[in-house]
Amino acid sequence: MDDIGPKIARLRKQKSMSQEQLASAARISQATVSRLEKQEQEASIKTLAKLARALSVGLSELAPPEALRPGDLSDDAFYAFCENPFCARNKLKLADKRPTVYWESWQSYRGENWSDVNFCRVCGGDLVKECSSCGFRLTDKGGRFCTRCGKELTERPTEEEWTRIRAQLQPGEDFDDDIPF
Repeated sequence: MDDIGPKIARLRKQKSMSQEQLASAARISQATVSRLEKQEQEASIKTLAKLARALSVGLSELAPPEALRPGDLSDDAFYAFCENPFCARNKLKLADKRPTVYWESWQSYRGENWSDVNFCRVCGGDLVKECSSCGFRLTDKGGRFCTRCGKELTERPTEEEWTRIRAQLQPGEDFDDDIPF
């Protein structure tokens, strides 16, 4: 994880952010940002995740793949996520007043379970475990795009699902103020 400090500094400068601005956005101290950039301190995965979110990049861009994979998994381990936006493991939220799906159903699996892992254990929906465009096995957690070809990993939510999501997240105007009580 020796090259993380220069990556953080480069990404921060690309975003025209000061160390203080990055620290505030990531909810860590400016001193921590400084020590990380100078490689005087190693970052935990939790800190890297906060920095990645503040820099609007994937965690895999800051942390090496081996740091993201639990140590007891074999090299052919993979990740999968439920593509059903209404699955209880995924979250629907308003972000900047816009409906957003947070694919929080990502889970790691052992390579020998490849053919057994197909459906979500919560909602029964299909699991995405490889890129439909290039067939690349998902080896990193998170992200909407394939790290090999750049294509979106799922075409969901559909337009119909977006309509349902908007209705669910934005309270309707179902009441009439003219009704006397």
